[in-house]
Amino acid sequence: MSREEGLCHLDKLQPFILISSVFLGIFLGTIFPEFAHYSDAILYVIIIVLVYSVMLGVPHQKIWKAYRNWRFFGIAWFVNFVIIPLMAWGLAALFLSSYPPIYVGFILYLVTPCTDWFLVFTLMAGGDVPLALALLPTNLILQVVLIPVYLILFAGEIVSFQFRALIETMLIFILLPFICAGLTRLFLRKLKDADWARDFIEKILSPLQSATLTMVLLTMFAGQTFTILDNIGPLSIVFVPLVVFFLCRLF
Repeated sequence: MSREEGLCHLDKLQPFILISSVFLGIFLGTIFPEFAHYSDAILYVIIIVLVYSVMLGVPHQKIWKAYRNWRFFGIAWFVNFVIIPLMAWGLAALFLSSYPPIYVGFILYLVTPCTDWFLVFTLMAGGDVPLALALLPTNLILQVVLIPVYLILFAGEIVSFQFRALIETMLIFILLPFICAGLTRLFLRKLKDADWARDFIEKILSPLQSATLTMVLLTMFAGQTFTILDNIGPLSIVFVPLVVFFLCRLF
C-alpha cells in the first residue's frame, strides 16, 4: 500500500475514530475517576503538540502575507462578532430564558470563536491554514475585549478582563508551538536538505495530527466524565438550541 493510499484510508476513518474516542474517554473516566486530577495537565501538553503539528506544515512567511487579505478578515470579524452573537442571544432567549445560568453560559460559549482547534479542522478540510493562523490572534483579542459588552447587552452582567489568560494562551498555545515548529524545520533542513525535510514532514503530519486530536478528545471526556454524567439534564436542555445553531451555520 502506498503512503498516499494509507493516508487516504486514515482520513476516511477519522470521523469514526474521533467519535469512538469520546465514548472511550467516558468509559475510562468511569473506571479511573482519579484521572480527572491529571487530565488538565495532560490536555495542555497534547494541545501544544496538536498546534505544533499544524504549524509544522505551514511556512511562516505565508502567515505574514495572509494579513493583506482585508476582505477575508472583515467578513470573518463580522460573522464572528456580530452575526453569531445575535444568533446566540436569539436562541438563548427562545429556548433558555427559564434557565438563567444556562442562558448566560450558552451565550458565552457561542460568542467566543474557537481558538486553536479550528486550525486542525481547516487543515483536515483542505482549507487555507496560513490565513486561519493569521486570524487566530485577532480572534483571541477581540473575543476577550467584547465578552463584557455581550454580557451587558444580552445578559445584563459584566466580567473582568482576563488579560492574564489571554497572555498565557498566546505564549503557551500559540507562540511556543510556532517557535518549536520553526526550529524543527530548520533542524531537518540542516540534517539533510530542504526537499528531504519537506517530504519527512508531509509523511508524519497526518498520523501525528490524527493521534493528537484523538487524544485531546479522549482526555477531555475522561477528565470530565462525572461532570457530564451529573449534568445530563442541563446538557439535554442546551442540545436543542445548539443543533439549531449549527444547522443555521450550514446554510
